[in-house]
Amino acid sequence: MINLLATPGIPEITHGLFPNLPNFIAHVLSTIVLILLLAKLVYKPFRNSIDERRKKINSLLDEAADKTTKANRDKKEAEILLKNAKNDSLNIIKSAYTEADTNKMAILDRARREANNIQNHAKISIEHERDALKEEIRQNVIGVAFSAAEKVLEKNITKEDNQKIIESFIDDLDRVD
Repeated sequence: MINLLATPGIPEITHGLFPNLPNFIAHVLSTIVLILLLAKLVYKPFRNSIDERRKKINSLLDEAADKTTKANRDKKEAEILLKNAKNDSLNIIKSAYTEADTNKMAILDRARREANNIQNHAKISIEHERDALKEEIRQNVIGVAFSAAEKVLEKNITKEDNQKIIESFIDDLDRVD
């Protein structure tokens, strides 16, 4: 057989296809060393930083959940406080209206009593003035009657004189009123 592979112009393909064993072992060992170095120097710190970030993110998420829960609880408490404040304000308004109505009725009663007192006082005052005027008129009538009687006694009265005295007496009465 002719060794085609051994011909001087054709390169040896089999030699290039199968690496030699020492080179192969050196490549595998250098790859393993490189992987170990990368794992120790790059992967572990990277993994640690990823774990720390994951822990930090988880703690932030837990904190956000706690704050959300607290905010919801505070919101419910605020709603309850607001509802209570509204009820209290409505009660205050109702009591203010009731008190205002009570005060209004008291003021109206007091005003009615004062009006009645003023009216009664005016009636009594008018009665006194009327009585005083009656007394004054009576005194004037008595005075006029005495004056008329004196005139009658001074004169000898005729029918015409009597008529004049009566008219004079009536005129004096009209002037008194």
